[in-house]
Amino acid sequence: MQIQPYSTTKIQMQLDLIETQLHALKDKVSSSVQAHTSYTYILFASLGKPDARADVCISGHHHFDTAVANLLKRIDTHSKKNNVIFPWVKINAVSQVKPLAFHMLEKKTAVSKVSSFPYGISFEQDFRLAFLNQEINGNRFLQETKSTGLMTWNEEAVNTYLLKRAWNRPLNPFKLSDYKEQTVYLFDTISVFIGTNAVIPLQHGSHKNGIRTVRHLANHIDKLIECGTNHLKNRVLSTGKFDYGVYAASADSISAYNVMRHADAIHALADGYRWKTLLQQEDATLLQKIKAALDYLLTFQVEKDNQSTLIQRDSKNQLFSLGATAAAIIAIADYESLTGDNRYRAVAQRLANGILALQNKSGSFLNITAKQHQAGYDAKAVYALLRLFQLDNQPLWLERSKLAFEHFVNRRAQPAPNHWLSYAVYEMTGIIPDRRYFKMKLDSIEKRIAAMKGNTLPSPTHLHILVCARMLIDRMHHNQLGHLLRGFDLRRLEETIHSRADQQRNGYFYPEIAMFMEKPGLVVGSFFNRQQQFRVRIDDLQQHISAYCLYASYYLSEEPEQSLIPS
Repeated sequence: MQIQPYSTTKIQMQLDLIETQLHALKDKVSSSVQAHTSYTYILFASLGKPDARADVCISGHHHFDTAVANLLKRIDTHSKKNNVIFPWVKINAVSQVKPLAFHMLEKKTAVSKVSSFPYGISFEQDFRLAFLNQEINGNRFLQETKSTGLMTWNEEAVNTYLLKRAWNRPLNPFKLSDYKEQTVYLFDTISVFIGTNAVIPLQHGSHKNGIRTVRHLANHIDKLIECGTNHLKNRVLSTGKFDYGVYAASADSISAYNVMRHADAIHALADGYRWKTLLQQEDATLLQKIKAALDYLLTFQVEKDNQSTLIQRDSKNQLFSLGATAAAIIAIADYESLTGDNRYRAVAQRLANGILALQNKSGSFLNITAKQHQAGYDAKAVYALLRLFQLDNQPLWLERSKLAFEHFVNRRAQPAPNHWLSYAVYEMTGIIPDRRYFKMKLDSIEKRIAAMKGNTLPSPTHLHILVCARMLIDRMHHNQLGHLLRGFDLRRLEETIHSRADQQRNGYFYPEIAMFMEKPGLVVGSFFNRQQQFRVRIDDLQQHISAYCLYASYYLSEEPEQSLIPS
């Protein structure tokens, strides 16, 4: 993004646009603002650019035109001081105010979700010390106490932010104790984002507060996939290793590395490549990055007696990883399906032999990285074997997959749904349409669909599972097994799928969210985990990209995919 320098002509054009948008918000301000604060109108402007956290200025007055004029003057002054026309401007008008005793605020914040406090807070009636909820969350004013799991105020984080603030900087450090017996003010806002070429109304009053409204997800999803894929692609270094991730709230890099997440990220890049190709967007660089990442991945394999497994190396141990070994096979299958290049197939077969060496007589798998591994890893291993079976048709992979499915069907307690099991069931039923496999998966979905629909956090895993279930239903009808669906609420499933697809946008770094991070340009256009300091790690990107690609391939392509395995 090219930043324009300050000029009187350009700033006047921007100010005129901001003024027009502010006037459009005027009628949505409720009487509670005047009733509970020192003003009738309270306005915020957040001024953002890719290399720095947004600066926020405030203006309040009983006369709307005066409040607007004061805000515009501050925007002009700050733009001139920085010699920049800010490419990202978010304007907020306070629409609702609720006074609250401080001890009640503490109770409310204590039980809030991490980085998800939904209201702005003013500690003064005249809003001299007030924060938008995006400032509160983006600067981690509220942090989880490990011993209790409750959220508490971090005074150091507040004061660090206030020292950098351009406006309304207090004379004395912020101390929570100063407000113990005071009334504080929760507030809602209505807002608009003004970008370089667009004016975008933002949602308010819900868990989607502060992000743009999208009327037709079908017209928007291509951009989400493209931007997420490009961001992940650009994280592949010249060595093939990924730039693993960053905590966007602080811009701190993540130093750890996990080979399974590396392999899964290759799978997401392959998904993104397929979708781009479907849209006739050729991306040779992406294919080169996939190969480089695959070559780096295979440096982690250990081979013995025609068996190979991947290891997770750390400073103390070298541990065999079932999940990483399975993910490597999937990555190889992805590469071969995209290119027709079978140079890695023998490696995949040795890796598959390594997986079989970890399979018990019952059909379950041992994961040497942990005696009790996540239930999804055994399903991931089976999915990997089925992907390889599609390439080389060796009966052994199918035979052992059937053994694992007997274990899945007969285990006493079915684990919580995981998308690898969904993938494995879908692929296996395409080969062996055993009614028990269908029933196992649908029973699991039916028990949990209400919880999935009600979850307000982004969950790409849920979207994976739900779309797979929808595809499985199509397959049941194809195999004359529709009678097994008697009583199944298909409409609720469809509603939940589309709800989850839209909800997942809450984990996408639109500029109106990224601008409140430490270095917005590092993360804009990526996917994040809000509960982990707005973490952008390769697996966060992988899960969102693959989930959206699966959703798009079923609902948005002219001919929905009949297999999760590309032809």
